[in-house]
Amino acid sequence: MIAAFNAVLPVFLLMVLGFFLFHIRLMTGEFAAHLNRLVYWIGLPSLLFREIATQTLDWGSVSNILLAFFLALSGTILIAYAISFFQKMDESTTGSFVQAALSWKPWVYRVAHRFVLSNPSHPRTDAIARCACNGSCRDRI
Repeated sequence: MIAAFNAVLPVFLLMVLGFFLFHIRLMTGEFAAHLNRLVYWIGLPSLLFREIATQTLDWGSVSNILLAFFLALSGTILIAYAISFFQKMDESTTGSFVQAALSWKPWVYRVAHRFVLSNPSHPRTDAIARCACNGSCRDRI
């Protein structure tokens, strides 16, 4: 319990510090956006690389997880290709279908695009088209 608290406490303290600096107007929204980009593109990948590089792995315990992952991944890809073959999808649709099978969010958009957008009279056609095209689903579907 103490270890989890010690791991989470610095994150919350940084959030409180950012809120306080923003509240006293020492940090602007523009600065926060630039700082966010710096942390996201430089800081986090560097930290992740350092943490992974310094770990010692016991391959005996990891090998079962990796085997299960790659079997599930391969099975999903094979099933998606089989479905596309039996549905007689063209090459570009097959590529989109297999990619969507590996990610839930694009799959939902593809289903919406295929079944709802093919019917222009559907009341939510415009909102679903925006989601499928740029991923910004600000409207309720």
